[in-house]
Amino acid sequence: MRDLMIFLGFAGIPVSATLIGLWLSAKGRAERSEGLVNEMIRAGFRPPERMLNDRLAERPSLDGNRRMEDAINSIALEVERISEAQRFTTRLLSEHRDVPVNQAPRVVTPH
Repeated sequence: MRDLMIFLGFAGIPVSATLIGLWLSAKGRAERSEGLVNEMIRAGFRPPERMLNDRLAERPSLDGNRRMEDAINSIALEVERISEAQRFTTRLLSEHRDVPVNQAPRVVTPH
């Protein structure tokens, strides 16, 4: 048991050193990328989420009733699609009821 504890103690040193090295490397890359993004923003580059927010702000807002109507129409369309798929599945299952379930299909083999 003592040998196992000594082995794990010595094995833990390189593992810890490797993890610390990876963490420091990732931290350096994150700081460099953050500095690059800050420089791009200072230069006038607009990140995509800010451009999207600006476009949404410029778009005239829809009336609440109109938005509700659009939502109800899209839900009705999806319900119709689901019911059509259920009708199709029911038709397929009813057509295949004539085949016995427990009987193995007959196979004709050449002699």
